[in-house]
Amino acid sequence: MASSRKNGSSSVISERANEILALLFFGIFVLTLVAVVTHRFEDPSFNSTGFDTQRNNWLGPVGVFVADILYQSVGRFYYVVPFLFAIAGVRVWRSSKLEFSIPQITAFSAIVVSVTSILSIYDMRGGLVGKLFGSMTVALLAKIGATIFFVIILLIAAIVVFNFSYASLIESLHLAFGNLMIRWDEYRERRAKKKGITAKASKAKDRKSTRLNSSHEWISRMPSSA
Repeated sequence: MASSRKNGSSSVISERANEILALLFFGIFVLTLVAVVTHRFEDPSFNSTGFDTQRNNWLGPVGVFVADILYQSVGRFYYVVPFLFAIAGVRVWRSSKLEFSIPQITAFSAIVVSVTSILSIYDMRGGLVGKLFGSMTVALLAKIGATIFFVIILLIAAIVVFNFSYASLIESLHLAFGNLMIRWDEYRERRAKKKGITAKASKAKDRKSTRLNSSHEWISRMPSSA
């Protein structure tokens, strides 16, 4: 009896901890999203003295510095970083107990590294992280090989982060395509039937018109009684 109460209380505590941590992640998501969206490069920060004395960021100097640090670290990927916190919040909210999985943390990190490295390889501002890992991988595998490597890492990390299977995804796409083809075939059949009915009605109308014309011709050819 005591052990069941203890297990029940521990599960309640774990659920409350999950909710608190999930709300914390959601809060970080909102704050970082606002900081990134309202970020202006002319704002004074660690990396720039700025052109305006007044900061445009909605979160003030903290938002400016957070957005600047993210941009310098991961480049253009800093627009996606807030959504990673949102995904983490959803995963924590849905989990039955509070736990930090090393594979999940590694997968999140792998997504950041792979995407920023690809951006850096093709000179699209991948930040310091992308520059570091991208340059090292290009030195070993060249540009094409490094790209293939990071794409594979990204696909593997997505399985862990989003908790899905590519096989089920392909099966779902195949099923959706099959349903689409069935709908298309049904539409073509309905259209063909409609055209067939219209053609039959047109032929019947033509036959009726022909009969009426022949009748009029026969009447016109009859001799007048006068």
